[in-house]
Amino acid sequence: MILFAGTSDCVIIPVTSARQTTYDHALKDLVKFLDVHAGGNFFPSIPTDNRCVGCPYGLPRKFQQGKSETISNGKPLPAYSTNSYRPDGELRGEFHSTCGDRFRWVPSHKDAIALGIAKEPGNPITKTSK
Repeated sequence: MILFAGTSDCVIIPVTSARQTTYDHALKDLVKFLDVHAGGNFFPSIPTDNRCVGCPYGLPRKFQQGKSETISNGKPLPAYSTNSYRPDGELRGEFHSTCGDRFRWVPSHKDAIALGIAKEPGNPITKTSK
């Protein structure tokens, strides 16, 4: 039964064996997903569209030891930082983001692209260590 908010209207969906099987599979998949996510081992595929361009979690910030670390579930995450250089080669600073720290990559945020630490959407910069 689906009840619509603020009304007494509803839709009744009959339970069939096919629907019950679909619901059972979906529930098992959800439980697996939640277990993996709770363990901190879930790493989604890197987006190939422009969803990161303006996302606040991908916004780069200057790395400051002991001050700018990302806190996730009450625990600090190691910064996944990348150096940004000015056109003359001078170091601008070391930058990281909340999303980057969590998923170990540099999101294609417009400010990260401007800093030269990320590529256009669909071509994120990833590293193997740090």
